[in-house]
Amino acid sequence: MAERHGAMTSLTTMRAPATLALAFLGLALAAGFLPVFWLGATQGFARFDSYLLRVLIFTLLQAGLSTLISVMIGLPVARALARQQFPGRRLVIRLLNLPLALPSIVVIIGVIEVYGTRGWLGGLFNIYGLQGILLAHVFFNAPLAARLLLSEFERIPAESWKLSAQLGFSSAHNWQRIEWPQIRGGLPGIALLIFLLCASSFAVVLTLGGGPRATTLEVAIYQALRADFDPARAAALAIVQLLLCVSLALIAQAWGGVMQGWPALRMGARRFDGQDAPSRAADYAIIALGLLLLLPPLAALTVSGIVSLNLSPAFFRSLA
Repeated sequence: MAERHGAMTSLTTMRAPATLALAFLGLALAAGFLPVFWLGATQGFARFDSYLLRVLIFTLLQAGLSTLISVMIGLPVARALARQQFPGRRLVIRLLNLPLALPSIVVIIGVIEVYGTRGWLGGLFNIYGLQGILLAHVFFNAPLAARLLLSEFERIPAESWKLSAQLGFSSAHNWQRIEWPQIRGGLPGIALLIFLLCASSFAVVLTLGGGPRATTLEVAIYQALRADFDPARAAALAIVQLLLCVSLALIAQAWGGVMQGWPALRMGARRFDGQDAPSRAADYAIIALGLLLLLPPLAALTVSGIVSLNLSPAFFRSLA
């Protein structure tokens, strides 16, 4: 009994510093946020005009379109990777992780090198404006969607595929009876994550927006402080941005979150579907099209970096 009392006393003693630290952190955050909320609530929202409404609508529009396109591309790529085993598959999956590891400005340069006026595919379409923002966001988030959805496909138990093979399920039956019930639980969380990333995008919109018509909340906050020096409007925009992000996070949490940790690079259960020649050809074509979205900006960055090197004798002597 005495040992139990001593353990409880020790636990209480350990909790006290942690409680004080959390209380201090809460006070520090409140001291930083309360002035912003007060300024935005008392002055910023009083001038809530058509500009602020247009910025909010464009933020939601570009984030929604970016999410929709990213998921529409990522889903078939993930299913094709889940169905097929081939040399280089692990490399392809690793490439899907690469865009998130790159700085935004580096990706923007790569996109401009390929699709800009003087790029490899220059003149195909105007890179600046909504289309350029969507292209850059899809480059970032379609591989993310494919990677997370692939993890959902690989969680399907092996028994399901054995039973499917015994019953002679077609590809459509596999999708309806096995695959869709598995991924539909994680799909809303994945879509909300991508939507949140696109809604809070800054460098992509600032660089590729092409003017005030393509302005999101993040860029509007920057412009309110940098160009107009209007702290009240910046505070109001920041409050709207914060409420939007918190709402999306709560919705994602209510749906069970996106994932339990980052998905591991592992082999899923053996599948018996998609092994006939037409299915394999279709899956490989889908994977190739996905790589056509991912690889050109990366290749353009690599080529541009090599060409821009100073290949003088002094450069090679410096490497010795």
